[in-house]
Amino acid sequence: MTMRWLPEIRQIMSTVMAVPPDGIQPGTVPNDVAAWDSVTHLYLVIALEDELDIRLSPGEIERMTSVGEICGIVAEKRGA
Repeated sequence: MTMRWLPEIRQIMSTVMAVPPDGIQPGTVPNDVAAWDSVTHLYLVIALEDELDIRLSPGEIERMTSVGEICGIVAEKRGA
């Protein structure tokens, strides 16, 4: 899976979740970030769609279980 989109995703997650971007790694999962709950997950989806000009399907939203997985989904949508 490509990490090409990691810097952009880090910045978006940092803004949405009010955490430092350097604390967001490919292996970061919701349990690692106190602010990453179901509501914040929806805010993250909206921010990703707006900032990266993509639309996420319900299945893709469900697959967003780690930062690495988010990078992979964005790569599928926007290209490596």
